Amino acid sequence: MAELRVGVVGYSTQKFDEDRARRLVNQAYDQIAAEHQSDQITVVSGLSNFGLPKIAYEEAVKRGWKTAGVTLQYRLDRGDPLFPVDEQIVINGQRGDESPAFLDNIHMLVRVGGGDQSTNETEAVKASGRQVIEHDLAVLPD
Repeated sequence: MAELRVGVVGYSTQKFDEDRARRLVNQAYDQIAAEHQSDQITVVSGLSNFGLPKIAYEEAVKRGWKTAGVTLQYRLDRGDPLFPVDEQIVINGQRGDESPAFLDNIHMLVRVGGGDQSTNETEAVKASGRQVIEHDLAVLPD
């Protein structure tokens, strides 16, 4: 059984329609499950226990998939809420410095909404020839 590492990016702190985001994540996961029936799937995201990463992890756990998170050491040091993933990848540096490690740890990407970092990571995955499933999702007013 091969392992398929699926990166998931999207909004973390912005306000968005969480029900719609959950439906879009599950739509992407259904497609991945159908295309990779014999693979062990691991969802890789930003380790956050809020926003889209939380939704991505919750839905992965419901499916019995493994979870991994890439984050920065300072987020651990300041006590940010982190999802209890199966595997942590911790990078020293500033915001954005985790992107290369994230991109090196995935075979494909799911994007649901997201800002500049999500867009940049999506473009990098596309440029490398790896599969991307993406959905736009509006930011809601405060």
